[in-house]
Amino acid sequence: MTCYLCHNPLKDIPLLKENIIVPYVFPPPEQIDHLLEAVCNRVRKSKAHFLHDLALYSAMLLLARCGMRISEPLRLLRHHYRGDDKTIYIEKTKFKKDRLISVPKAVITEIENYLSVHKHLCPHDENPYLLSGRK
Repeated sequence: MTCYLCHNPLKDIPLLKENIIVPYVFPPPEQIDHLLEAVCNRVRKSKAHFLHDLALYSAMLLLARCGMRISEPLRLLRHHYRGDDKTIYIEKTKFKKDRLISVPKAVITEIENYLSVHKHLCPHDENPYLLSGRK
């Protein structure tokens, strides 16, 4: 057998450093349940704050239960929510892509409750966003 290469030309090149970043591990489901319960219990019952606090709770619910990124619930438009299909359509996410998220039954119930309350408290609201804010 003929030796085409008698020495290693890469022996003087240093090895790449190992990745020392520790991956983020999500907390156990019980901790997420406690967090959501605490946020739900902090929804103020006054007319001035109720709808806004309920919208914040709904946004946190979407983050925790649907795996949305932090900015996504606040940018959702009403037509992005598809209760019949149990999905939420998200436009132009990370890397300018669109995605369709399957929504758990319990979250659908919470979003439907929020929409009922919103319709009752603000029957003439023309805001295109799913979750209402102060501005």
